[in-house]
Amino acid sequence: MGTCCASERGHALDQDFPDFAEKCQVVSVRFDHDTVKESLLQADQVDAIPLNYDVFPQELIDQTVAFATEQLGMSMSEWQKEWCTPFRVSLYLRGRNGDVMAAGKLVAKALEWRRQHWDLLTGQRTPIWQGDMRILCQGGSGHPLLYTSHRFQTQSYNQRDMVEHAAVVLETAVKMMPQHVHQLDAVLDLKHFQLRYNLDPRGVIGAGELLKYAFRDVLRSIMIVDAPAALSVLWSLVKPTLPEGTQRKVVFLPAEKALECVSRLQGARAAHVLQEVIQANREAHGDGAVPRFPSEVAVYESADDLRARKVG
Repeated sequence: MGTCCASERGHALDQDFPDFAEKCQVVSVRFDHDTVKESLLQADQVDAIPLNYDVFPQELIDQTVAFATEQLGMSMSEWQKEWCTPFRVSLYLRGRNGDVMAAGKLVAKALEWRRQHWDLLTGQRTPIWQGDMRILCQGGSGHPLLYTSHRFQTQSYNQRDMVEHAAVVLETAVKMMPQHVHQLDAVLDLKHFQLRYNLDPRGVIGAGELLKYAFRDVLRSIMIVDAPAALSVLWSLVKPTLPEGTQRKVVFLPAEKALECVSRLQGARAAHVLQEVIQANREAHGDGAVPRFPSEVAVYESADDLRARKVG
């Protein structure tokens, strides 16, 4: 592997993430005979691996992109070429231990998906929003905070629309990242999760495919909050479809611990924003934290302001 490119490096992440579990005292929810059991994990039991920022030699980058182009069977557009940065292509090379052809196949799949959804990713077409997934805020170091809940779910989601919704939110997050940031943190608030509306795992599996190809390694951490025992059914189906690296980033924990973790990873302001939204979504009466899609950044004011808006 080549030397690290300093302009592609995120020093804040290197310093923050290794002691993530120790600082946050991560609580893992384990499913045992439909009973949720919480157990405090020691820091060395949580496999929270920081992203490796080393960039492969330009020769291997070029070879990988050339092989991906061959796999596509057509020349790449300027839009696709711009996406193939040395850092991004290195993610695929690293995932395949430097194997140019294996990495090139992954890059080709990502590029093909992006070509098919060009209008969606460039804002030419708006997805049919499913649920309330959006970027809630941006941490002090520049990492976006993704949030989603089941507060507004009254029926099963359309699986295709669900994947497209997630793709637009992820693309928005990537575009807002400063140069030294390459990942986001995600909070999946499952307080109102109902299994009857989520029996079809295809949407979640499709989102997992996004993380494997088009948005590889974009997630720094995945915090699943207040998960009910019923989630074990869906999780048992979805977990094997996720890349191993993604699986290792998932932790189950109660809301108060999630706030501690976000405070550690993103700062006090991000934790405060998350706290207001979580509280609003747990009120028995009222509209909850009404979302703005695909991002609340630059428009977020307070939970009261969010509750004042109706879901359109």
